[in-house]
This record gives sequence, C-alpha cells and structure tokens, in this order.
Amino acid sequence: MTLKEIIDDVIKPEARKEAFKIMDMASTEDLDEFNKYYNNESHNICCLIIDNVKTNLVKQNKLTQTPEDHFGGDLFEE
Repeated sequence: MTLKEIIDDVIKPEARKEAFKIMDMASTEDLDEFNKYYNNESHNICCLIIDNVKTNLVKQNKLTQTPEDHFGGDLFEE
C-alpha cells in the first residue's frame, strides 16, 4: 500500500492532510517502522509514530506546532 492509502485507512479525515505532510518528511527508518506497525494492525502505534516524527521536525525547525494541530505537541500540556 502507498503512504496515502495507509494514512487514509488509519487517520481520521480531518487529520489526514497534516499526517501526510509529516510523513512525507519522515526518514526512511520512520517510514519503515510506520509500515511495519500498519501491517501488524497496530494502528494506534502508527499515530504515535506520526506524533514522534512531528515533534522531531518541530525541534529541527522544519515544521511549526500550533494548538490546532492533530499531531505532535505535549499530550500533558495545558
């Protein structure tokens, strides 16, 4: 399956554009891990991988984090 097909299958519609943008910038290692967990039907882990990739991209100043974003950020942030 393509990255777009996997994201369409796993991610809710309103978050798909952001997820694809993030994973389009992901490393080969992150993409391989994403595919592995998708193939193992561990879709919740796929979402955590997207979160992790987003957090790393923000730290590298390649993306920004806004309150409206579906991925990245601190889960415990108020």
